[in-house]
Amino acid sequence: MLEISGSCNYERRTGVLLIPAAGPDYLIIKPNNIMSSRSYVPISCSFYDELEALATLRKPAVIKYNETDAVTKTAEGKIKDFFIREGAEYLLMDTGLEIRLDYIISVNGKIMGNYC
Repeated sequence: MLEISGSCNYERRTGVLLIPAAGPDYLIIKPNNIMSSRSYVPISCSFYDELEALATLRKPAVIKYNETDAVTKTAEGKIKDFFIREGAEYLLMDTGLEIRLDYIISVNGKIMGNYC
C-alpha cells in the first residue's frame, strides 16, 4: 500500500482507499468500476485471433480472468462482440458480461501468456 496522507492508505493495484475508523476497523472505498482502474495493456494479436475465431464460429468459451481485486473468476458462454471503452478492449459475452481483454488468463484452457 502507498501512504497518501495521514493514516489513509491507497492500494494502487486495486484502487482501494482505506481510511481508519474507530478501533482496528477501516472504512474501505472502492472505485465504481473496478475493471477500469488500471492502464490497459494490449493483448497479443494471436490470442485476439483465438477469441475472434470463437466469436465468429459461435463456439462456447470458458474464460478465466482476474479483475483488479486479484480474484480469479470464470465466465461461460459465447463471445458475442468486441468493443473499446476509454482506450481498453473488451469482449461481450452472450450473458451480458463484459470482460476487459487484458484481464483474461485463459480461454478454453489456452493460456494467454503463452501467446506472443
